[in-house]
Amino acid sequence: MAEPSGLAVTPNRRAHPRYALRATGSAWCLTRAAGPYDVAATDISLGGMMLHTNAPDIDRVEPGDELLLGFPEPGAKTRLSLKGRLVWKARGLMSLVGSWSFGIQFRGVAEEEIRKLLGPAERGEPLPES
Repeated sequence: MAEPSGLAVTPNRRAHPRYALRATGSAWCLTRAAGPYDVAATDISLGGMMLHTNAPDIDRVEPGDELLLGFPEPGAKTRLSLKGRLVWKARGLMSLVGSWSFGIQFRGVAEEEIRKLLGPAERGEPLPES
């Protein structure tokens, strides 16, 4: 079947399905020695996660910067430490969650560590591609 004229088909750029996540934690920008920032996560995949914050000085952090993220491990008394790279950031994307939103790509993190947050989220349906 032919595509309707004027509509472009965008291939799925994501290597892993995303899942909804409700978790609060902290982020430190290793590149700029900034933070900690209080963050809220709204989705996660094996490749990365979306975070939100109201921190006024988050505008110092730029795409390409390395971040250290800390989240409580579900069902445990320990905290998870995940490293990642800021891929994008936007102001006002989800203002009910935070004035800034940003995407993190995990780097140098063992899959088993990511799955400690991802595992409970995977019990839900994958989020639609956007």
